[in-house]
Amino acid sequence: MIKTYTDTTIKNCTQPFAIKCGSTWFAFPSTIKDASLGDYKLWGDDTGRSMTGSMKGTLIGIFPKLQVTIGKQNANERAILCKCLNQTEATVRAYCTERQRFETASFYFGDVTNKIKHWDKHGTLGALSNGVQSYQCKSTFDSMQFSVVANNRRSKS
Repeated sequence: MIKTYTDTTIKNCTQPFAIKCGSTWFAFPSTIKDASLGDYKLWGDDTGRSMTGSMKGTLIGIFPKLQVTIGKQNANERAILCKCLNQTEATVRAYCTERQRFETASFYFGDVTNKIKHWDKHGTLGALSNGVQSYQCKSTFDSMQFSVVANNRRSKS
């Protein structure tokens, strides 16, 4: 079940993450199979090992990264999630393990992978509109994997 929130009610969300799509926040509480909250370190071009083997370089910043596997969903739920994940970037609210609180930031999305468990071959085609024909089905999507990385490095405070 997908829960929705507004900018006012999102502060009451206790799910590990929520994605803002348009003016609505979406949380996917019952379908998360696995979620990892990590720190993605971005190193400068001067980074590498010296002749003595010691590591040297410039740490440009630490960027929060969230990797998620979503479990079984129906076609309608998956369509909502895909709409959120196929944005160029979005506002994401996620739990920060270091600070032990929820934080909101701009994130960009990595690739999205959908695993189909059962395809409903007896679905119905909708009316043709502007060269597009919808397909109504009861297909079950077994899992979806995606990652999001913050656009800005984490502040030090």
